[in-house]
Amino acid sequence: VYVSNRSGTDDLYLTEASGANQVRLTTSDDEDRFPAWSADGAHIIFSRENVNGAELVSFQTDCMAEPGACESFLQTITFNRYDLYPEWLPGDTGLVFSTSDYPGLPSAIGLFDIATSTAIALDGTGSTDFDPALSPDGGWIAFVSNARSSHDIWAMRLDGTGLTRVILNVSTDIQPAWSHRGDFLVFASDRGSEGGFDLYLIAAACILGNYVGCEDNLIRITSDTADDLDPDWTP
Repeated sequence: VYVSNRSGTDDLYLTEASGANQVRLTTSDDEDRFPAWSADGAHIIFSRENVNGAELVSFQTDCMAEPGACESFLQTITFNRYDLYPEWLPGDTGLVFSTSDYPGLPSAIGLFDIATSTAIALDGTGSTDFDPALSPDGGWIAFVSNARSSHDIWAMRLDGTGLTRVILNVSTDIQPAWSHRGDFLVFASDRGSEGGFDLYLIAAACILGNYVGCEDNLIRITSDTADDLDPDWTP
């Protein structure tokens, strides 16, 4: 599943891995972004944005056979806020996401519990925290914050404790993604001398050890003048 604006606004589309059989899933005039599959493959969560804010919306994936059919089966999860970057908690029991009262206001890392339909915002850095990435065991959230003027990678436990600034650099470091075993974190950074964003790898052990050696032991994955962004891992 992916995002395309080929119809004028951002909508969700589905394609086979070969690129065949592309299907438009959502057909709203709003902007649909950041889709995420549940672990069991039964649901997709995404953010729907318009002039009033951004809500988290989901649908069951059995609607995807018919073009546009999913639009009639949407379930709104969060209301009257500005919620982006949803990701499922282990066991599909809830969501972690970026939440704020309104576009342009500071955002926090939010948690939503499916069973109770309740949401909370973690204190985090107290600045603008966004783009959360949950470790595979559900124990840690890596995220981006501008609490120290530049955009840096931070981490904290799921209950908000253990707040750690992982990367100590004046560069812009964004888009963290955990490996499936939880032993590495990849992110995009403009710290290189060539300009643009490249991908870097960091061992999760330094995060769990209160960032000892994190900055000194980065592994640079890409090196070019283009922008390399949105990293993800193979299974």
